[in-house]
Formats: sequence, C-alpha cells, structure tokens
Amino acid sequence: MKDKGAVKRWLWWLSLIAAAILIYRVSFDVSGVLRGIGSFISIFTPFIIGFAITFLLYAPCNRLELRLKRSRLAFFRKGARGISLVVCYAVFFAIIAGLLTLLLPALYSGISSFITSLPDYYADLSARLAELTKEGGFLSRFDLSDNLKSIYDSAYSMLLSLASTENMLTVVRSAMSVTSTVLRIIMAVIVSIYMLLQREALLSAIKRLLDATIGNKAMRFLTDYAHRTAAIFYSYLYGAAVDACIVATLMVVGLSLFRLPRSVLLGCFVGIMNLIPYFGAIISGALVILVALLTKNIYTAIGVAVYILVIQQLDGNIIQPKIIGQSVGVRPIYVLLAITLGGGLFGFWGILLSVPSMAVIQMLVGDFIDYRNRKKMKNES
Repeated sequence: MKDKGAVKRWLWWLSLIAAAILIYRVSFDVSGVLRGIGSFISIFTPFIIGFAITFLLYAPCNRLELRLKRSRLAFFRKGARGISLVVCYAVFFAIIAGLLTLLLPALYSGISSFITSLPDYYADLSARLAELTKEGGFLSRFDLSDNLKSIYDSAYSMLLSLASTENMLTVVRSAMSVTSTVLRIIMAVIVSIYMLLQREALLSAIKRLLDATIGNKAMRFLTDYAHRTAAIFYSYLYGAAVDACIVATLMVVGLSLFRLPRSVLLGCFVGIMNLIPYFGAIISGALVILVALLTKNIYTAIGVAVYILVIQQLDGNIIQPKIIGQSVGVRPIYVLLAITLGGGLFGFWGILLSVPSMAVIQMLVGDFIDYRNRKKMKNES
C-alpha cells in the first residue's frame, strides 16, 4: 500500500513538472500554438460542420420518424428513418437554396442602390445641417459640416472599394474556392447523414466508452447535463431563427407602409441583426431611422422610430418569451459579458452562440451552488 501511495505521489509530481514545462514552452510561442490549433481545426472542419448539421436536424428527424412509425401504411413504418432523413435534408437544402437565390441578389441590389444614392443622401443631409447651423438656427453653435464631410468621404470610399466588381469577385473566389470548399461541404453532409442514420449505434458506443472509464453516477450526471445543454441550444437557435423571421416580416410590412425605399432590404437587415441581443436592435434601428430621415422627412423618421420601438417591445415582451421560452433565462449583464467575450474570441459565431453558452454556464454554476448549499445544510444538521 505504501509503495502504491509513493508511486501515485511520484506520478503526480512528474505530471505537474511536465505541465509546467509545457506551459513555459507555450508561453514563448503562443502564435505557433494558435496556428497549430487552427490547422488541427481546419483538418476536422468537415466533421465539425457535419456535427453541427446533425445537431440541427436531429430533433426534426427524430420527431418525423416517430410519426411515420405510427402511420397505418407499412411503407412509411418500414422506411421511417430513411424517409425522415430525405424530407429533413430536402427542407434544409431548400431553405439554404432559397436564401442564396432570393435573399443574396436582393441584398446585393439593395446595397448597390444604396451606395449609388449615397451622394444624394449626403447632399440632402448637408442642406439640412446648413439650415440648422446657420445664424439663429437650432444648432448654430456647432460646426458640423467639416466633420460630416470627412466622415462621408471615408465611408463612401470604403463602400466603393468593398462594392467594386473586382473586390466582389475576389470575395466570391475566396469563399467558393471550388475544390476544397465543395469537397468539405460534401464530406460534411456525408458525415451528418451517417451520424443521423447510425445515431443509436454512435450513442451506444459513447456510452460504452464512458461506462468503461467513469462510474454510473458520473454517467448519469453527464447524460443529464448533455440533455439539458442540448435543450438550451435547440430552444435558443430555433427560437432565435423563427423570431428573426417574424421581426423581419413585421419590419418589411411596416417600412413598406411608410414607403421607405428598399424596405425589404432594411426589414431583412433588422431581422438578421435581431439575432444579436441588445446591440443588434439598437444598430439596425438607428440605421433604419437614419435612412428614413435622409429619404423622407423628420415626421416619417419619428413615425419609423415609434414603429421600431413598438415592434422591439412586442418582440422582447411577448414574441421571444413565447417562442424561446424560459430555458434561456440569462441576466442582461451576463448577456453583455457573453457577447463581448464571444465576439472578441470567435467573431460572428461567438456572438450568435454566446447567449446559450452563457445559459449553460449559468445552469452549471447554479446547480453547483445549490449542491454546496445542500451539503452545507446537511453537515450543519
């Protein structure tokens, strides 16, 4: 027994020394380590994308399969899994194709039209500012013309460079590098199909591996938290997508009634930005109000501002709680922290997944505090 204890102590100290040496070496070549991690992730990108597709389609495939198994027709009962997969993938790719063929051309046309009309907007805004800043005007103490001119020149030159045909083609070529991207997408789809077809076998293999390495108590613990984490992500992602579609539809209808130009583009933009908590609504709303002020008049801009405020209040207090439910109950301060960290570390995807990730962390911390309190009360009693 003493020998075993000594061996364990030696192993512990050797592990500690090895970890210290590793941390010391990594601290001198952080960029190299990050490049290595990036290369590792790049190699397994098809599996990562395939797992993401599997996660998104698991619930609808499972529900459709259960319904087909209860069908009166033997054909549907026997082929429930294959039919459910075909239907779900067909709907999934139809949505993606619809977005690519309908939304992207409209967005490109709207952005190009907006850039073309930007000089007229600037001239109109300059005239209004000149009226307000002249002697006796509301803003006579402020000289805003020079600042506005410098901001306009910088923004307009940047938009022109981004929207030029050469740059657009460069972006398309880099995003659609034919061989690697297409092969990765095909590989990811194949991986996701295999995962969905063999989901029971894969889950059984994972359970057997966990059974061999951890105890039953830890197994139940991991299974419970895996289900709760998946429920949080499902609720948020599907709910956020449906909520964005509803907000986009309401905004398109409202902005069309106000006769704003490119109301479809602006409405879709507000819906997409609504995926970003707090900041998305503020940024998109301010942009729409600015467009209303430049293209119409102050009264239309005020009406649009009131309409956006009403829609956002309706969405925040009625639509979102009904769709997403209470499973993602994260406090505002934690949401801001999650968005800051997620956006800084992982960009757009970090912002999109920051709220459900923070909800999972909050769930784990809350359960840990409850466990410690129960243990403390038990010890005191």
